Amino acid sequence: MYVVLNGPSHPQVLPCQWVQCIDPPTRENMTHDYASRGAPYEFGEEAVYTCRSNYYFEEDRAKADHRIPCLSDPVGTFDEPDTWPRCVASNICAFCFFCN
Repeated sequence: MYVVLNGPSHPQVLPCQWVQCIDPPTRENMTHDYASRGAPYEFGEEAVYTCRSNYYFEEDRAKADHRIPCLSDPVGTFDEPDTWPRCVASNICAFCFFCN
């Protein structure tokens, strides 16, 4: 990636260094905080994943979220785990006695 400085009359092309991660990976039955942030992740910041409504982390029902860091590599990638936690549907049942 390059940037041109000094306008069109005196162009100077310099290499840019990427310093952010964008577009974290998507996972089944999970949401991440990218849309609500409104900004890319700086190197070292973490994308925060939560299970969709009525889903929970299979390995730990009480777990609130899963985080993956933005790496300071040349293209700004996320440090994805080899094995992602799974979000599974809740098995809590509700029964309505007075439903129409």
